[in-house]
Amino acid sequence: MSEEAKVICGVCKLAKDPDDVVPGQAVRASITELIRKDHPDWNPESPICRDDLNRYRAQYVQGVLEAEKGDLSVIEAEVVESLREGDVLTRDVNQEFEEKRTLGQRLLEIQEIQTELMGELSEKLQARGLRGPGDRKEP
Repeated sequence: MSEEAKVICGVCKLAKDPDDVVPGQAVRASITELIRKDHPDWNPESPICRDDLNRYRAQYVQGVLEAEKGDLSVIEAEVVESLREGDVLTRDVNQEFEEKRTLGQRLLEIQEIQTELMGELSEKLQARGLRGPGDRKEP
């Protein structure tokens, strides 16, 4: 890939392939807070590379677990490390679960995801003063 097609990560400032970055708007608010503690100049309008995002996700999970239980167990520490490395933890379990799900269960999950995404889209549009999908103009 050519240098002009690279995207600069707003956190580490390194040039990354477009497939290796995530739009800042896609980062959850709780993760955004952690990033801004270390990088006050970063904002959700800037992209973030997957490496940095995974590091902050792991930091968030570790903080939640420590707040809930105190010290991390060995297994929990391995989970956090896997998140940091971007490893897939439950691929085989998820595949086995998928094989046992009925078509109705799969369709219901798709509908729930669609509803959640539509809600998020409506919120973002309303925050910008626009009407969301499904909003009707009052007579």
